[in-house]
Amino acid sequence: MTGSKPFLTAGVAALIGAALLARILPVQAQAQAEPPPAATIAGVWMGTAKDEAGNVQDIQLHLEQRGTEIAGTSRRQYVRMTIYFAIMEVRGTMAGGQVVTLEETTIVQQSPGSGWSLIKAMHLTLSGNTLAGQWEALHQESGGKSAAGEMTLKRSAE
Repeated sequence: MTGSKPFLTAGVAALIGAALLARILPVQAQAQAEPPPAATIAGVWMGTAKDEAGNVQDIQLHLEQRGTEIAGTSRRQYVRMTIYFAIMEVRGTMAGGQVVTLEETTIVQQSPGSGWSLIKAMHLTLSGNTLAGQWEALHQESGGKSAAGEMTLKRSAE
């Protein structure tokens, strides 16, 4: 077959090559893209903690986060009774970018004459700018009687 044209001309080969590159490059770009930022609870959180009897406390958490480890302080006071307050050290962890477990470890400061108990477990879930879940405490002054309730906090702009 002398004089016949080749099946694949240079122009056709260039078009096929460009089409293949257009299909491959987006996949490679996606593979090299930065992962989404990890969820963080670092910052100031403000809200309330309500016990089973209906008593409500204002609570403010100041948290720092390094990886999954969390540390900071909590400040609690009875609603409308700002003279009764306590500031505690807080430690905990974050798992799966949403599940937060915190514990008050030490009372740093409290109003005179007030008997505050440490919250031994806060089981919270992060959803956007809200932390919400359950808490448990032991009342040291009442012979270790336990208390529990719900807590809801919002991320503050502070």
